[in-house]
Amino acid sequence: MQAAYWWGLTCLILLVAVELGRRLSVPLRVREPGSTREIVKQATGVIATLTSLVLGLLIANGQQSFSRQGISIATMAVSVARLDEVLQAYGSQAQPTRAFLRDAIRPRLYELWNRTGSDNPNLEQRREQAAFVQGITSLPVGEGRQAMLRDDAYKIASALVQERLSLSLMESAGLPTVLLMALIGWSFIVFTGLGLCSDESAISRIACYFAAAASATAVFLVIEFDTPFSGLIQVSREPVVLISATISEP
Repeated sequence: MQAAYWWGLTCLILLVAVELGRRLSVPLRVREPGSTREIVKQATGVIATLTSLVLGLLIANGQQSFSRQGISIATMAVSVARLDEVLQAYGSQAQPTRAFLRDAIRPRLYELWNRTGSDNPNLEQRREQAAFVQGITSLPVGEGRQAMLRDDAYKIASALVQERLSLSLMESAGLPTVLLMALIGWSFIVFTGLGLCSDESAISRIACYFAAAASATAVFLVIEFDTPFSGLIQVSREPVVLISATISEP
């Protein structure tokens, strides 16, 4: 809901900017044909172009980050399923490790959608991960096949922990508030210029309002792509659901 809050705030600010420009247009006499109105149009056009470029880049970058985190979730889910298969093939001595995989590692994936704020694994979680990897390396090695399975399990578990840490780092690198406020400030100037250059007709006012709502929606998308686990547009949890339904019990 963070994105909805910023959308509402941005929309309100831009609507106020339109009305402010309309009120100022009468005492400043910018509705009369002349050079002042043309200068306002040109200055507004420059700022609008810059704002559009930055918003476009932010949306594209946010969409790429959103997609990477979705791929990361799918990769982790597949790793959990593959690791369970390897531990099952290892034999009964790996059952405690499989139980830990089911009871601790898998629920950690669900926590991504149930938390608030940026994700940052605490010390306890990191100790759990280290203990899990240590448990795999401590598995006794009998015949040659068990040695191969233990090595495979260690590689998968290490990759799983690394992927989880990488996902945490991506989540921690959020959108700077200063950049967001700068975009809203630029948009305010643009829509103030639109209000200055608009006439008294209802069509002109409605057009400005729709343009303000569209700009606020662009900010909404930027925020949504930056919060892939808590916003209205979320990374699909379907891979985790499928793995939870198919992973075998110890």
